[in-house]
Amino acid sequence: MSKDFCHLHVHDYHSILDGVSTPAHYVDRAKDLGFKYQGITNHGNINSVIEHKKECDRVGIIPVFGCEMYVVPNINIKEKGESRSHICLFVKNHEGWKNLLKLLTIANIDGFYFRPRVDYDLLRNNLNGLIISTACTSSFINNPEGMDFLYDAIDIIKDDVYLEIMPLIYDKQKSLNKRIAELHKKNNIKVIATNDCHYCNKDDNFIQEVLLAIQSKAKWSDKNRWKFSIDDLYLKSYSEMIESFSLQGVLNRRFVIESLSNTIDLAEKCSEFVLQRYPVDLPLIKGMEGNPDDILAKMCRKKFREKRNEFFDTDLYLSRMNYELKLIRDKNFSNYFLIVWEITDWCRKNNILTGIGRGSVSGSLIAYLLGITNVDSIKWNLMFERFISPGRKDFPDIDLDIEDTKRDVLRQHLSDLYGEYNVANISTFLQIKDRMAIRDVGRVFEINSSDIDMFANSLGGDENIDWAVENTEEGKQFYQKYSNEVEIAKKLSGKIRGVGSHAAGIVISKEKIIDGGKANLIKNKEISINWDKKDAEYMGMLKIDILGLSNLSIVNECISLIKKNKNIDVDIKNISFDDEKIFEEFSLGNCTGCFQFNTKGLRSFCKRLKIEKFETLIHATALYRPAIIKRGLLDEFIIRKKNQNKIFYKHNKINDVLGSTYGIILYQEQLMRIVTEVALMDFVDADSIRKMFETEGTKNIEKYESKFINGCIKNGVDKKEAINLWEYLKFNGGYGFNLAHATAYTMLSYIDMWLKVNYPMEFMCAFLSMSPNDKKEEIIKEAIRMNVKIEPPTINISDSKKWIIHNQSLYMPFIEIKGIGEKNAEKIVKRKNKDGFFNNVKIDNLISDVANGKGVFSFNANNFNINLMPNLKNNFVDVDKNNLTDLVSLDKKIRDNLKSFIVNKKIEDKKLICKLCNLRNECDRPVNYKHGLRNIMICGEAPSKIGYKYNVPFYGDIAKNFLKQIEKSTNMSRNKFHITNVCKCFPSKSRKPSKENIKQCGVWLEEEINLLKPILILAVGNSSLYFFENLEKGIIDKNASTTWNEKYGCWICWSVHPGMIARDNSKQYLIDDSINNFSEKIKILTK
Repeated sequence: MSKDFCHLHVHDYHSILDGVSTPAHYVDRAKDLGFKYQGITNHGNINSVIEHKKECDRVGIIPVFGCEMYVVPNINIKEKGESRSHICLFVKNHEGWKNLLKLLTIANIDGFYFRPRVDYDLLRNNLNGLIISTACTSSFINNPEGMDFLYDAIDIIKDDVYLEIMPLIYDKQKSLNKRIAELHKKNNIKVIATNDCHYCNKDDNFIQEVLLAIQSKAKWSDKNRWKFSIDDLYLKSYSEMIESFSLQGVLNRRFVIESLSNTIDLAEKCSEFVLQRYPVDLPLIKGMEGNPDDILAKMCRKKFREKRNEFFDTDLYLSRMNYELKLIRDKNFSNYFLIVWEITDWCRKNNILTGIGRGSVSGSLIAYLLGITNVDSIKWNLMFERFISPGRKDFPDIDLDIEDTKRDVLRQHLSDLYGEYNVANISTFLQIKDRMAIRDVGRVFEINSSDIDMFANSLGGDENIDWAVENTEEGKQFYQKYSNEVEIAKKLSGKIRGVGSHAAGIVISKEKIIDGGKANLIKNKEISINWDKKDAEYMGMLKIDILGLSNLSIVNECISLIKKNKNIDVDIKNISFDDEKIFEEFSLGNCTGCFQFNTKGLRSFCKRLKIEKFETLIHATALYRPAIIKRGLLDEFIIRKKNQNKIFYKHNKINDVLGSTYGIILYQEQLMRIVTEVALMDFVDADSIRKMFETEGTKNIEKYESKFINGCIKNGVDKKEAINLWEYLKFNGGYGFNLAHATAYTMLSYIDMWLKVNYPMEFMCAFLSMSPNDKKEEIIKEAIRMNVKIEPPTINISDSKKWIIHNQSLYMPFIEIKGIGEKNAEKIVKRKNKDGFFNNVKIDNLISDVANGKGVFSFNANNFNINLMPNLKNNFVDVDKNNLTDLVSLDKKIRDNLKSFIVNKKIEDKKLICKLCNLRNECDRPVNYKHGLRNIMICGEAPSKIGYKYNVPFYGDIAKNFLKQIEKSTNMSRNKFHITNVCKCFPSKSRKPSKENIKQCGVWLEEEINLLKPILILAVGNSSLYFFENLEKGIIDKNASTTWNEKYGCWICWSVHPGMIARDNSKQYLIDDSINNFSEKIKILTK
């Protein structure tokens, strides 16, 4: 009967790539089976016990908390191929909970060797409050040290030692069960019966086998891959357990029934321990004595007096300050503000630049006065209640940004201030997302890589597998070929594949974490707690996000360079946010290097939106998000902005709230204002509605409907308009962005542009020194556009690592030379002259190459160093040397200095016979180029199905529309263009050319280019990108840009593939931009 048994030995999805089911699945099944208790014993961790507890509470089951740990004789010995035994530990009381946390900390910090390990001495010294069982066939009792420990444990914790039997039908388990029965008979040790559950339902065993294959990086076809020899590790009913033991045929029925019953005995012992939610207990700042409320109020009043001359209405500011202080004091948040203030104050004193603000804290005047943010919330009309509403009970998030290069320094300061083991990172559980699930399944089942790429790439940020299968051509085709694998991938989605350290989150504890009974420690790159952020809050641990931003490192470096080169002190806090010159640069899309606005899409959107004031720039930040783009709101916003005089609502109070965004609910604060100012509801309701939209959508929102509509009517809103407003709010409320966050982050974007426009040399130098290599190529192009001269590494001038300014030029560091390494770069810098003192031939040759301009740089030299581009230089000897840099991107500034380079040119048709690659197996003939009348080429990826049918390289509805748009924009008929593809064969099965296809088929395209000698090529899609620049992806970033290709002596205009808009028509602007760019370059090259 269910009342006489419960499952104790259970692994959920936190037994990484081993356990399948979630706590919710297990608990729901346990409830269906009528169990009173439900255990959890993940391998080497307790990471899901809070989730397990919540799910048990939901259905009225009593949770039992445990862990299956790895045991070795001595944790200090770490030898390859070691044998690790297993032991199950269950929490009996609070002392046992603390001992389990202590054991897990030691296992992870000191004992970790592939797995977190403890040894027998550690167990002996920390058994109080714990119950042990002997676990699975890898039990510790299988070795002499383990048996010694077993008897020691009986002496220490008496009858809290249990032997463990399982009904699994394989020889090792049968042998162990016999031995358990003998030990029981000889020593009278109680026995429990378990099933070592790894999944909830019997048919989940297949998914577990796939997880094991992913974990061991094995192929399904590998007969020797690691897998379990049994397939019934599921949550069995009481009767199924009886039946399974009977089929095993080792133990008598009476012994089995008694062992099943003993699980209740163990569970009842554990039921006295309750994993409670802890209140946050804040640490005190060393050297700061007194009442935190008084200290905070005194500091704020002092700062208010210092800043009062900045305030346009001191009474308004004073009233707001007192209102915020009272709410902060009433909520007992004062010490929290002081802890965060100490961090920002220490950073200022140690030349660590902190951010303008992040998140809703930017709506707080107190945070501004303390210097936690640099956002005057009254000046920018920001709502404090979005940050702390009167109904708030938990601590609000005060998130900080600092220079990424100095985060470790701040982390050490916090450890010094509060204690080494009082500060730790938060963990993050890395889940298998849909795209990764497809790739994992594809690897295991050996699906063609091009098929995997095609389908995986059809999954955007928010789209899941089901959506892609229903709405994309790639998804439909993939499902038709691999329906079983798709269903497997869907079941893998959400499973945990690893544990990492949160990029920003840290906890600060009043007491040592290892002694506090709230978490165990683990070691990734740094010491972390075992909880993620939501579970850390549940355990009463103060969580602060401190994110390292490379942009802040760039800004601080730029300020230092300005001081060094121009002796000017720049204070970014005093920058004016109404400079028309800055807005013009945003409107022109010249945003490369600017925080947030560095993407092609947002740059393009700024061009269309036209930035005429800072508020519009904030709107651009809030608008350019996937959910907004998909709903087509970008175009709607632009249309409404152009028609600003239109009144969108009859009631003035609605227009007061939504007028600045032209009747569109763009911000969460607008939603809250509609609820409070229009519907006359309180801030508690407003914040509840906001959170509901954020977490639940419209599922439970209806309970507020009548209150909202009645409040609107009471406030003079027409009933029909009130109902329409409610419906609009329901439809749009979940898409709102945080205005306070948007304002603060847009300020940082503006500051970047301000520095870039006013101090271009210093800004570019700082950016290139502080950024990763993958961003340098683009910023170098931008530097060239701004007439910043770039020089290669030069002896006696260049630095080893940093870019430097010398004689109004930027000099590359030696580290940018491929393969040079830091040590060699430093040696070159130390050399005083070219004739030098090294005997190392390699270094001498390297220095000689650098001196003669032959260095091979770590990113594409074609894009910045004119001296290394003879084709470009030789073709344009008549152009003023000062304009040479503009040739790289074919800037319109040089148009008057050019002759016409577009000429009549065509190559004759040629029969193409090719069997170079496997694409030839997917069709019966290649599709050749279609010659044009001018030396301009349009290069696609591969023929479409209909293009293959009619033997036309760029054909079909999408291609036709694309070419029509080109004809209209360039005022040239398509017969003027040489039209071709990178690959000539229709990929009927693989759908997309592979890298090998492109390399092999590329010989034909290269021959065409050599014959035609085009001056301009429109290169479409990632296949073109791979052919011309050997880059596998990145066409969206390159879209609508132009680069000089030294190899072929021509310019290349880049475009995304027009097929993109078939999946998502909100991306039409990318096509528009690329065609407009192509058309502009044709005009520049045509006299």
